[in-house]
Amino acid sequence: MNIYKVSQTSNNDYDTFDSMIVIAESGEDARWMRPDGRSWDEISCLRLSWDDWAWPEECTVELIGEALPGTGPKVVLASFNAG
Repeated sequence: MNIYKVSQTSNNDYDTFDSMIVIAESGEDARWMRPDGRSWDEISCLRLSWDDWAWPEECTVELIGEALPGTGPKVVLASFNAG
């Protein structure tokens, strides 16, 4: 498992996330995670005006390290812009 920084700039209004630190198997898996802990399978994939994140293809993924052995996929930290 690796540690990734996932960020986005396409949805930058109030009450939105701009980035997160995640543990994932691959960069592609990290891209499909959401900062609120939900997966895209658990929510509608329709773009809603009140959504707080960006589409996976709009995200930038940066490898920043390796996770400790035995660590599973999860969101470690998220940056939320409250309005």
